Amino acid sequence: MLFTTHQGSYNGLIDGFTALWQWIGDHNFKIDGPDREIYRRLAKENQHDSDPNALTELQIPVSPA
Repeated sequence: MLFTTHQGSYNGLIDGFTALWQWIGDHNFKIDGPDREIYRRLAKENQHDSDPNALTELQIPVSPA
């Protein structure tokens, strides 16, 4: 399982996934299942685009290619 955490707006989640996808390509691994988003600290209501304290763990199952 490859993972990273992202703190801040949910709009930035794509940056975390992009970094994971880059690592997978650079290290000769392949995606081995659906990705997951685990919300460790939810954004405040009505602040999904701006809460700097939201904390999300991004996971991608991987295996050697």
